Amino acid sequence: MLWIKKIKEHKSIKDKAVSLLNVTAGKNDGNLISDWFMPKNTPKPYWPLMHPIFLKYLKLFVKEYYKQHSNNIEIIIDNYWYQNYLKKGRHGWHTHSHTNLSAVYYLHLPNPKQQGIKIFNKKSINVKEGDLLIFPSYYLHTSKNNYNDQKKIIAFNFNLRNIR
Repeated sequence: MLWIKKIKEHKSIKDKAVSLLNVTAGKNDGNLISDWFMPKNTPKPYWPLMHPIFLKYLKLFVKEYYKQHSNNIEIIIDNYWYQNYLKKGRHGWHTHSHTNLSAVYYLHLPNPKQQGIKIFNKKSINVKEGDLLIFPSYYLHTSKNNYNDQKKIIAFNFNLRNIR
């Protein structure tokens, strides 16, 4: 199960979101800079801008999958982070534990032909700048290598809970 939607607001928020990522603290692991490695209380100034937009699309996702039962589903975002991939940077094979679903918003892609993720035992998933990709957190996946200027994403994990 993969779900990809273009964030319609992308063009109007991109510059602001990129500038907020640029002032967010992060650690460099040699492949990417991310606030994932930072203490949980580290300010994330991009989140107030992005959170309501992501919720809008998560509600659309729930509506498409749960149809008439979508009003019985609560969306719980567990954690969120940004990643600024450096030139030749990559994120190795991994899963996301303790959550059901993961999402990646492709904020800035310098070369869209080389962007997306590879999912183990499945084909590569190509994305475009402005896309939101949702997939099961247990999928073993990796980012495609970034051969150009910095690629910027915002990712988050979430769960869906039946409230009735």
